[in-house]
Amino acid sequence: MAGIPFPNIQPTTREYTPGRVPESLFQSQNGAVTTVRFGNRVADSYLRMTFQNIDDEQAFEIFQHYQESGAIDDKGNRNHSTFPRDSSIGSALAGIKGDGLQRVMGEVPGFRKYNFDSPPVITSVFPGRSSVTVELRGTIQGV
Repeated sequence: MAGIPFPNIQPTTREYTPGRVPESLFQSQNGAVTTVRFGNRVADSYLRMTFQNIDDEQAFEIFQHYQESGAIDDKGNRNHSTFPRDSSIGSALAGIKGDGLQRVMGEVPGFRKYNFDSPPVITSVFPGRSSVTVELRGTIQGV
């Protein structure tokens, strides 16, 4: 399916956990260990973002993005979240200095795609203001 651009809102905090190449370890009775790697690409990375004290309209934009990016077509393909390649003010990857880390944390076209691992948590702070926490999981799709 399609990549749905994440709303142009800069997070207050961002936490990235790199994934791992899928593998299984097998241990024989004598203690010898054999590792079988399934591919050569990293999967199951996580990107957690918190948006503190944003206005309710921006919180609703994130909620709408959650609904749109989770859509699945009749072939079982799922939409995914995309991020702008630049670190312009307001983007989800804004504030990251240097292209390398931004490239590592963002979507890898053709390989890693981000989907919501769970629904966004929206907390009302005071009238008209909310805080939102999202957790995205980077998986390998369609390879």
